[in-house]
This record gives sequence, C-alpha cells and structure tokens, in this order.
Amino acid sequence: MKETILDYLRLGRAQTYPADWLLVLVPFLTGVDVPLIRVIAMSVFMFFVHIISFGENSLHDYIGG
Repeated sequence: MKETILDYLRLGRAQTYPADWLLVLVPFLTGVDVPLIRVIAMSVFMFFVHIISFGENSLHDYIGG
C-alpha cells in the first residue's frame, strides 16, 4: 500500500508544471497585452522554480526508495 501512495504523489508532482502556465495564459485569455520578453522571462522563471521545488522532492523520493 505504501508504494502505491508514493507513486501517486510522484505522479501528482509531475503533473503540476502545466498549472504554472496559468500565469502566462490568463492575461492572454483576458485580452491583456503582455510583452513577449515578459512571457519568455516568466516561462524560464516558472521552469526553474518548478524544477528546484518539485524536482528536489522527486530526487528525495527516488533516493529514499
């Protein structure tokens, strides 16, 4: 049972990155004019924050078994 719960937690963390894209999609969907450089900077920032926070958890899960 323990392995199944850990597998679900790992899958949940892997699926959270698309939710970060809401920071970019919501202004476009509401018609707010956002400069392209800001979209690129936000995308890179979101990617690194996601990798640092959730990637570290996944690494600990892998090492811990």
